[in-house]
Amino acid sequence: AVLIYAARLWRPSGNPAASAKGCMRANDRAFNVQAFHSVGQSTLPGFVVVGAHYPHDIHVPILKDAIAKVRKATGYERVLFIADTNQEQGTSIDVAEALEIPGASNAQTSPMYESCCYKTKDGFKWDFDRIITNFGKITTSTLMDDPVPSWAAISLHKGVHV
Repeated sequence: AVLIYAARLWRPSGNPAASAKGCMRANDRAFNVQAFHSVGQSTLPGFVVVGAHYPHDIHVPILKDAIAKVRKATGYERVLFIADTNQEQGTSIDVAEALEIPGASNAQTSPMYESCCYKTKDGFKWDFDRIITNFGKITTSTLMDDPVPSWAAISLHKGVHV
């Protein structure tokens, strides 16, 4: 999982223990957990970003442990979670609670957009793609790639923007 960020505003932590990456299943379902700190004008000192592509199971102890490791190494409690959760049931709060994100029960989440998947049997009917944060406030959000771009390939997910 690749994290793209505004380098003029944020930098990955230089602490080697402030990042973790791997797969939730053997050579499958990537994740990336990275602590960032401000280099710009932000009053936010730092936070942990999680990018993940889940299996079809909410219980992923390797990801939960990676988030806990990075939080412990940095002391950061703030978490921004961005993922294709592949969760057919449950809420974004359920996902945050399963990962033991601090303040999960009060987390801010993007709406449950039907963003998955292009050119599949049922089309865009799954709401797997989530943005969850335990800090700040999500005031607006949009479903991107509507209409679907001409270059889209099978299984494309529409982007979620907050």
